[in-house]
Amino acid sequence: MPLVGRGVNRLVTLDAPSDRLLDVAADLLTVAPRSRLRAAVRLEVPGPEGPARLLSLTENLSTSGMVVQCGREVPVGSRVSFAISLPGRDESVAGVGEVVRRTSRNREPVEGVAMRIVTFEGDGLDRLRAFLRTVPRPRTGPIPIRST
Repeated sequence: MPLVGRGVNRLVTLDAPSDRLLDVAADLLTVAPRSRLRAAVRLEVPGPEGPARLLSLTENLSTSGMVVQCGREVPVGSRVSFAISLPGRDESVAGVGEVVRRTSRNREPVEGVAMRIVTFEGDGLDRLRAFLRTVPRPRTGPIPIRST
């Protein structure tokens, strides 16, 4: 399917069972709204010679995931420990993320990875939620639909 990975992340055929459409919609709705945010993030990435520690920047962030600038090849499916230094906050938010895709140069201004957050340490989720309420989210307009 040539559209997947080029701005499309799911396809459902017109003749798919209705429960398949509901499953896909429910999955897409579990993604929290993203805030464009540049924050320092420390990553511990698994490697053949043991974990590598990287210092990088987030491109965007939500309570369910983030896009991180990362020139290093990190395989999809990898579990990555993270610690995000939130601007103006003393304590970082730490946890474990799972790499779900590499960024696409055609769609995104950074080279890196997208991660879904699997777990937070301690009260990290609550602190991240509180912080993100203070960060303005960009307004988005309607998505244009092209007929073919």
